[in-house]
Amino acid sequence: MAEIKRFRLLIIGKTGCGKTTILSKLCGDDVADMPTAHERGKHDIERELDFRTNDKLVAHDSEGFEAGEEAQYRVVTEFIRRRGTMQDVNQRLHMVWYCVEMNTRPVQMAEEQFFGAKRDVPVIAIFTKFDNYVEDMVQQIQEEAEDDDPPKPLSEVDKLAEEKAQESFKDNYRSRLEKLPFPPEAIVALSRTHESTPEDSRLSELVRQTMAALIPSDDSRMTPERRQEQERLRELFVTAQTADLTVKVENAIATSMRIGYESLGKRPIERQRLIDLWNTKWSSQDSKSFSWLNRQLQQHVDFSPRLIGHENSPDFNQVEQWNEQLRQCAALEEMVSDSVIIMRYIFLLSTKDQAQVQRLIEWYDGNSSVAKQLREALVSKHSQNPKNNVGLKPLDLITIVSGLTFEAPDIKVSAEVKSGTRLPAASAEPQKGLFSKIFKKKDKHNK
Repeated sequence: MAEIKRFRLLIIGKTGCGKTTILSKLCGDDVADMPTAHERGKHDIERELDFRTNDKLVAHDSEGFEAGEEAQYRVVTEFIRRRGTMQDVNQRLHMVWYCVEMNTRPVQMAEEQFFGAKRDVPVIAIFTKFDNYVEDMVQQIQEEAEDDDPPKPLSEVDKLAEEKAQESFKDNYRSRLEKLPFPPEAIVALSRTHESTPEDSRLSELVRQTMAALIPSDDSRMTPERRQEQERLRELFVTAQTADLTVKVENAIATSMRIGYESLGKRPIERQRLIDLWNTKWSSQDSKSFSWLNRQLQQHVDFSPRLIGHENSPDFNQVEQWNEQLRQCAALEEMVSDSVIIMRYIFLLSTKDQAQVQRLIEWYDGNSSVAKQLREALVSKHSQNPKNNVGLKPLDLITIVSGLTFEAPDIKVSAEVKSGTRLPAASAEPQKGLFSKIFKKKDKHNK
């Protein structure tokens, strides 16, 4: 089976609807060659849009069409038909994102035409700038209630506006699309996309719905090879996207546990896919960097005295009383989680500095409270049923890791890290301030 090198995406939508911001947030980088407004059009749909530091995704851009623009409609649909059925998986179109600015118009004939025809590529309908739509509702409510005495509290106005916006979205957008002959695989509304960060993503629903649309169907006519290809495409999208840190953590844990159980009790563990999923300088594409990082993780994770069941660990006598297979499962859970957490730090720092990564791993092994929290949680969980012969389900392990409090690593920051970190440009600040910005716990907020 051919190697799938890049995920190919077509994004459709009028100028100003937020396509460039969506792509930049998705890939963690600006588009290297995004067409200017006067360049966009039907002749540019074949143009490949690359990303400067992310080679796992390539995009195509189209301004779409309005009702009656048959020539434009044919250009878009013919591109989807032709690219969607190509035998070469690297040239094939894998996903379509159909964008409409939320506050400009309801579902119109253009959408009825597009979603009225069968297609071979999954489509996600994206309604952008939902926050502007809510603001319009706020203004409308305030105008209607300007003579009220006393005036409605602002919190009540905000709540009513959100409810009205959601109701209007359901009635005028979602339900109308869902009733069309060939509706999109999912319908997503986005708010404040420009504020999205990997730790506090505004694109979570879009990322997850795209992943869901890539799950192989139950169609018995799908060959095992095509089914495997779809699974690899889904994994490639998880690797390519940098918009949602949680998605990477979840998939890294689930995939690595599945691989680890195939050779339970073996050390060192296999972690190529775990490292590759983060799409950093340390992936196996750079064999020298990958081998170095893997050796560091083996030393400070797989053979660390911290490891559950290690003879030098302080609770060795307690753990020794567990079922032998449970000990092996717990050790695997700790090795996988440690590796994922370290890759999370490397990803957020965006560092290519070997000395920096070494200090990070040594700090994690010797002084990190996150490593201690993880180990204590696993020991506590398994001590409740020490005679059990199975470990945690991946979802339970993900829950434990997600509940950890991540502290800023106590290591010296190099100039390279300051310039490369996944932060706004103004990051040339003292070490403590930099790390607290990257790793502080953020409150999740609603759409």
